[in-house]
Amino acid sequence: MKSNHCAVILVASLWCLSLPTDAVRADTPNLSSNSPVPRQVALYRQLMHVNGLDDIVNSALAQKRAQTHDLILKKSGKAAFSEEEEARFSTIADGVLVQTRERLIDIISSLQSRTLSEDDLHNLIKAYSLPTTQIYLRAKAENSPEKIAKIQNFMVSTVVRIVNTLKDPSYVDTSAPPSSDPRVLQAEALYRVDGTTDLIRHTVDQTQMPLVLGQVQNYVDVASLTADEKYRMATIAVSAQTQLGDRIIGLSAENVSRVLTVADLKTLTAVMNIPAQRKVTQLRLNDDGSVDAAAGAALDSAESEIIRQYEAVSKP
Repeated sequence: MKSNHCAVILVASLWCLSLPTDAVRADTPNLSSNSPVPRQVALYRQLMHVNGLDDIVNSALAQKRAQTHDLILKKSGKAAFSEEEEARFSTIADGVLVQTRERLIDIISSLQSRTLSEDDLHNLIKAYSLPTTQIYLRAKAENSPEKIAKIQNFMVSTVVRIVNTLKDPSYVDTSAPPSSDPRVLQAEALYRVDGTTDLIRHTVDQTQMPLVLGQVQNYVDVASLTADEKYRMATIAVSAQTQLGDRIIGLSAENVSRVLTVADLKTLTAVMNIPAQRKVTQLRLNDDGSVDAAAGAALDSAESEIIRQYEAVSKP
């Protein structure tokens, strides 16, 4: 079974859109080992080493390896592989995935570098190479079970707020107020400069709110509402969406504030306040799904190839 790769492949693709596979293949440059690599693509590969994309690619490959392992094991009807079978799988999977990693890097660097100049890429590499930036990126990317649970609780609270406010205009939301900690406030200021605020709000709009509104309909018969009631519900939902975004931004900023000082955060705010970073934000906001679609196709192809090779050598 093929899996959804959209949330795993690329930080720049935080929401899932897709293009037909043929269109993606036609649009992806030929970057075989015999082809010269354009300067901007080479620079983007350097950027991937420092902006966290390399780690995300490695994570996606590890996930695909585990999924393929489980799929082959399930098809075999066995509870576990023998040592010989595990070794065989590892040899085949590692060989295929090494090539797939190069393909993913080619896909990402060729498609993502198109709107960035060489100067943009040099400036981004310089900004992301700073030790403070590396600490910031790790803290921002942290997705602990506790953080995930809190976001889920925020979404449940948003459902409750919409339903209760719709039923009772005097309903008072009792959510905790935003943090007044100077470090959190400075982290939020950094988020507004480097595009994180816009990206989180976009994700809330595209991902979390549709789920929230789906749950609201379990408690509210939307079809029976009058036009005025539907308008009021939409107004309530817009306010609730803003609050949900604020809470997720605040939660992420709290994580960052634990590992960086106000001075660090002010320095990063200045470092990230460059045209190249704003271009990256717009690139992410205007994502057309081509990177996710092409990378997903490459991962699915790797899965099929691992299975083909494993079954070929396993035949009696």
